[in-house]
Amino acid sequence: MRPESDVLTSPPASPADAGDGKRTHRQPGGDKGPKWMVPVVVVALVVGLAGLGVGAYAVATTPAKTSGPQGAVGQTGAVGPQGQQGVPGAKGATGDAGAAGPAGALAATSIVASTALKSAPDPGVGTVLVAKTTCPAGKILLSGGAQVSAPGVLADRNVELRASFPFSTTQWQTVAIVTGRLGTGVVMTMRPYVVCGEATPASVTTTPTT
Repeated sequence: MRPESDVLTSPPASPADAGDGKRTHRQPGGDKGPKWMVPVVVVALVVGLAGLGVGAYAVATTPAKTSGPQGAVGQTGAVGPQGQQGVPGAKGATGDAGAAGPAGALAATSIVASTALKSAPDPGVGTVLVAKTTCPAGKILLSGGAQVSAPGVLADRNVELRASFPFSTTQWQTVAIVTGRLGTGVVMTMRPYVVCGEATPASVTTTPTT
């Protein structure tokens, strides 16, 4: 008798295998998974990518809530070139007329000439003529002067008005002098005058109100 031994047997062949007489061997791990697994994986990838995009957008659009310390002040930049002059603006409207001012102290002025004074013929150098001139009654003395002359070009150069000043509040004094020889029979003439003012009547004088 033969000794007993383990015998390896193969599983029965499937009808497909039996039909063609060939035996088919499957490689380990060759079995495919369930049919629902692939769609689930695809959906998971899509959802993951969408979440990643939303997160990136949120990071890009969310303003920073913190900032670093302020830096040092930079140097002042160079002054730029002066710009072109602008176009002149339109002329404004004419303003309203101002209020009338108070009446002046003088209503009018006038020049009053006095009687001419004459020296002796052929006067010596240093000869003077002095006149004190006043305004007519009721007038105010403002200023004065005199015209000094002698006939002939040379003689006229040798006479001059030496002084002209207010002698008082009512008189103006003038002084003429001979500075050189006038010639035989030539005289020096001085005609004084004053500038007088007429006061404004009290009836038209206005007093500013406060």
